[in-house]
Amino acid sequence: MKILVVDDHRTNRKLLRAILEDGGHDVLEAGDGVEALETLRESRVDAIVSDVLMPNMDGFRLCLEIRKAEHSRTLPFIVYTSTYDSPSDRKLAKTVGADLYLVKPAPAATILRALDELATKARDRAAPPASGPDEVDVVKQYNAALVRKLEDKNQELVQANAELRASEERFRQLAENIHEVFWLTDPTKDQMLYVSPAYERIWGRSCDELMKHPRAWLEAIHPDDLNRVEAAMTERQRDGTYDEEYRIVRPDGATRWIRDRAFPVRDESGNVYRIAGVAEDVTSRKQLEAQFLQAQKMEAIGQLSSGVAHDFNNLLTVIQVRVSMLEHEETLTPEMKEAVDEILQAVARAANLTRQLLVFSRRQVMRTAVFDARETIVNLSRMLRRVLREDVALEIDRGSGSPRISGDPGMFEQVAMNLVVNARDAMPNGGRLLIAVDDVELDEARSPTAPSGRYVRLSVTDSGTGIDAETLPHIFEPFFTTKEVGKGTGLGLATVYGIVEQHRGWIDVKSKVGEGTTFEVHIPAHVGETTSRAREAVPAPRYTALGRETILLIEDDVSVRRMLSMLLKQTGYAVLEAGSGPEARAVWCDHRGDVRLLLTDVVLPGGASGWELARELRSEEPGLPVVFMSGYNHESASGRVEAEGNVEFLGKPFEIEQLRATLRKLLDRSGG
Repeated sequence: MKILVVDDHRTNRKLLRAILEDGGHDVLEAGDGVEALETLRESRVDAIVSDVLMPNMDGFRLCLEIRKAEHSRTLPFIVYTSTYDSPSDRKLAKTVGADLYLVKPAPAATILRALDELATKARDRAAPPASGPDEVDVVKQYNAALVRKLEDKNQELVQANAELRASEERFRQLAENIHEVFWLTDPTKDQMLYVSPAYERIWGRSCDELMKHPRAWLEAIHPDDLNRVEAAMTERQRDGTYDEEYRIVRPDGATRWIRDRAFPVRDESGNVYRIAGVAEDVTSRKQLEAQFLQAQKMEAIGQLSSGVAHDFNNLLTVIQVRVSMLEHEETLTPEMKEAVDEILQAVARAANLTRQLLVFSRRQVMRTAVFDARETIVNLSRMLRRVLREDVALEIDRGSGSPRISGDPGMFEQVAMNLVVNARDAMPNGGRLLIAVDDVELDEARSPTAPSGRYVRLSVTDSGTGIDAETLPHIFEPFFTTKEVGKGTGLGLATVYGIVEQHRGWIDVKSKVGEGTTFEVHIPAHVGETTSRAREAVPAPRYTALGRETILLIEDDVSVRRMLSMLLKQTGYAVLEAGSGPEARAVWCDHRGDVRLLLTDVVLPGGASGWELARELRSEEPGLPVVFMSGYNHESASGRVEAEGNVEFLGKPFEIEQLRATLRKLLDRSGG
């Protein structure tokens, strides 16, 4: 059979076509009653399936017109409607001559079976009387039904409008209170259909301006990101792969990071007719990512610095001990003695540089004491004046009171020295440098490691060139320097930062270009009742007497081990050597009864550290004296030395007399 499907919705026609064609029928389509009549004038059909509510001519009027025509009075006509199952509509359908009234969605089998039955009846029944139904009565019924339908449809529109207003209110509440920007444009980006109020909060520009000028948001994008965003907008918004992060510059000069995504909206044909998107401010996340990356970089550089310092300290140990041995040669000429002194001074400077590396990498041991910070600075003033030029006036605010710190006085001095040197370099044409130490009380916690309470503040203020806003965030980064090549290592402020963090403090920096800079170091104040002065370095006594005991020397660096072995033998000791933990255990097994002291590096190859090896040997020989050496100067050394007992720690490089005195002290204490 050839079936004419009449429906103003293309999707409904498509569905009926599929059902009928699966049943073996041919299908013609029309969008309303007028189009259906035109089709019937041009083509013969065997049955009609029609919707009711359609523009131009509805289904009831179409059925009535068909029944009035001589050639189609017996044509099977099925009313197929999505309106509710109304008795009055069924009655009207029967009145205008419809053969069957079906409500959507009807099963496919029902539709196909109805068509077959109607086709059979159409062939068997005789033609109806020429006069047909009473047209006046039919029209009256038809008009009454239309009035009822219009009333029903008006009520539906009232309800739909109420629901639409409620939906719009919910959308308004969502759009106005959420932090992200929602936007809607046409595919060409020439028309902005909607933008949520969050645009004004994030971009700092008005929504009205964007609605008038749809590409105004692009003007805020950072120049370095603009080309990339424009290309992505053109190429990827239509296919749904647009997901870009970029910077915008607000009218107030603030820079914000934006994550912008777009999604194509398609019509029934699959064509993109709108672009919907959401843009969110991800500045906080980007800042956290930057901090995390910076922390990773600092950790990596710290590991590198620590390794370099370790290896360098081994080399310095060899140089210092060898040169110190040479220093005591009686055959040295005055010129040679002067050269030896210069070498030893260079070693001391190099050792200080490695100490800065270790402080930066948090591996420098703190020698804690309670000391007067102001007194320390006053005592240091003579040395500070030596590093300054004559055109720099140094002023020290002596103040009153005794602001005390529990920390490493040597490190505190290094903080002051590094800040003074930094200030000096910031005043190439001379200027004024002011140093002050005072007590401050903080009511609010600065960070988890810097709670509220009393702090000692060291202020160093210069009248130099100042630091610009672009440079300021990088000044504490290791190896970052604005000085000429060869004029700075980039470790000075990084070392200061490391020391202050070790002391659970922080640094504030205030600077203006052309007006100078102030560094304010805050370190927790000591609030105890007693005070003690920082321990002063006392020269180690010279031991000229020969040793007599056997020492087990464990050092993986061949040069250091060879040099130490020679020194110990010259001093009179018998030496057993090993380059790793396993070698040391083997030597210990063969000579356990002879060994009177263990001299070992902390970091050893073979799986066990010097700490672990010493603990193992002392479990077999309790009280065995141990001297640990390390180019790392591990923070944990002091605590371990005090806990173990009859144990000492030497940070490389060390002096000959320091080593000799340490060995002799432990051996004499243990009874040799």
